[in-house]
Amino acid sequence: MHVPADKDKWRRLADYVIRRRAQLVMTQEDVRAAGGPSTATMRLIEGALQTSYRPVILARLEAALRWEAGSVQRILEGGEPIEARPSQSPPAETERRRRALDSLAEDIKQILDASELPEDDRYKIAEMLVEEIDRDQQEAQRRWRRRAQDTIELWRRARSA
Repeated sequence: MHVPADKDKWRRLADYVIRRRAQLVMTQEDVRAAGGPSTATMRLIEGALQTSYRPVILARLEAALRWEAGSVQRILEGGEPIEARPSQSPPAETERRRRALDSLAEDIKQILDASELPEDDRYKIAEMLVEEIDRDQQEAQRRWRRRAQDTIELWRRARSA
């Protein structure tokens, strides 16, 4: 049996992982594709449903979320993760999007914290909202790809006329 304080640490990690995915505009599948844990393990981590993982799993999570090694342990101990240094600076647009999503994640957390719902319910709602944001982001990407393709086609037609 795990003591409640241990469970609280893993809930804290879950919150950080959910917020980080939102910052990076990553789905659970994106995390897996980036070398992170499987989507099933991500659901366990983000739901704080398990209180121990093999070190290799946590190392893969850190790498996929672009945290320095040891960041998960820092979070579990009450500290903050350290972002890994990127090989090159991301474009300004990507940074702007990340800041906007970080702000959204913080707003959602504040709304849920103020809801006075049981903690388990707040985490379930947060997970549902992150999944909805993921779906919205994927749909937006599809729309913009179609728009880009349509624009290219119009451009080609205009040039050939």
